[in-house]
Amino acid sequence: DAYSGADKQVLLDLSMKNFEKGLKMNPTFVTAYYKLGHVYNQVGNIDKAIETYEKLDSYFPHYSEIHLNLGIMYSVKAEQLPADQRLAMMEKAYVQIKEAARQELKPNVQSIAGMIGERLARLYESRGEKEKALKVYEEIKPYYRTIVEYEPVLEEYRQEKKKHYEEAQQNLLGLATVTGRIKETEKVLATMYREHPDDPSYLSKLM
Repeated sequence: DAYSGADKQVLLDLSMKNFEKGLKMNPTFVTAYYKLGHVYNQVGNIDKAIETYEKLDSYFPHYSEIHLNLGIMYSVKAEQLPADQRLAMMEKAYVQIKEAARQELKPNVQSIAGMIGERLARLYESRGEKEKALKVYEEIKPYYRTIVEYEPVLEEYRQEKKKHYEEAQQNLLGLATVTGRIKETEKVLATMYREHPDDPSYLSKLM
């Protein structure tokens, strides 16, 4: 990761060969699967990255990072598929990212879960499946609420919260409108007004 260009590619190729060799010698070596999947992702081989993470998931299904990576990889793969196949792949992505968000409260994970959920909901909407879309929109609200309400102990996660905080608030406002639950906006707007008393837009929306 400290290199770029041709130098980075040489090291990625070397890493790939050694991790593949290691897994032939020890097919259940968890760390090697995780690292190899990361290398495949970096070189743009999404299919091999997915295959590797899926193998790791079969050996170690309770590792939140695997569900996170599979959710991301499936969502990336969905963008490469024809429209008639995209929905099924996004549904797989959503299943994985929900599990990652259940196991891990980190703001970054919660934000990705919300983002993937919104993409799935929009796909449902585009197919006229409004009830399914609304169900997903309701399900992803807690991810953004977690970002807003959760108080991380570690400084790393406090910085993550700061990065995603305002976006999470805005997403909650948008979701309240989309789901027809305008009352939910009051609490968010009241918090935003307390945090930014010099910004009259929040007060005007509350009124």
